[in-house]
Amino acid sequence: MSSIKQQYHDIVHTKLEDAQLRKNLLSVMDTLKGNRKKLISTRFLDWEALRQKGKEIKQKNLSKLDNLLETFESNALKNGFIIHWAKNSEEANQIVLEVMQKNGITKILKGKSMASEETHLNAFLKQKGLEPIETDLGEIIIQLIDEPPVHIVAPAIHKNRYQIGEIFHQKLGAPLESEPEKLNEIARVHLRKEFKEFRLGLSGVNFAIANEGAIWLLENEGNGRMSTTACDIHIAFCGIEKVIESFEDASTLNALLIPSATGAPVTCYNNIIASPRKEGELDGPKEVHII
Repeated sequence: MSSIKQQYHDIVHTKLEDAQLRKNLLSVMDTLKGNRKKLISTRFLDWEALRQKGKEIKQKNLSKLDNLLETFESNALKNGFIIHWAKNSEEANQIVLEVMQKNGITKILKGKSMASEETHLNAFLKQKGLEPIETDLGEIIIQLIDEPPVHIVAPAIHKNRYQIGEIFHQKLGAPLESEPEKLNEIARVHLRKEFKEFRLGLSGVNFAIANEGAIWLLENEGNGRMSTTACDIHIAFCGIEKVIESFEDASTLNALLIPSATGAPVTCYNNIIASPRKEGELDGPKEVHII
């Protein structure tokens, strides 16, 4: 235990002395906070009243969470979803493994999921000889260098564009670039071949709507939509605190979430998934599991 503690302190001191790391974090965090402050002052008439309403909604939903979970399960089952309950990380990861093994799948493409980060799903699957592939741009960057995310919204916030260019150059054999458009293109080309042939996609859940038995996913890159609609099987990792009674409640929380997360009024993509592919539909997964 003492050696682990010492290792922890060594890492902290090393990172605190990293001038480039401190500069990267300061720059991006100042930008995010500045964007949020500007948006709140120019777009909202009474931001604090909206926050209070959001607080009341969360407290209301948490006070009857046991009933909402059962309502969500009942309605989701009617919609054709497959529902799993996991009491801990091990059970959640094991469910993913069993779905993969049952269907003879060795590779999974992942949209952003903080819950799967908390369960260490990637490490678990790798130990089983399986291949988890991140598709969020920030997650791709840190997966290539085998680091954990450092921020819930921007996983690679500690890397600047020049460092990212070096990572893509070294790990993907891409030309050395530093312009954001070029870096995005490198990541897009890298993933395109994976999206053409994958069978299983994974996502998180931003809101699980109990009254509808539907899930609502927010994202800005389009990878989340690809990961949940272009595959044969979709697995959604959902913490129980994501269950909300109605779309009206979720909409209020969404109006608070996006400005505080990114300093933007809305996300580029709002994906509301109400069922797996139905008869006669041309796209969407044939099977959707919600853990």
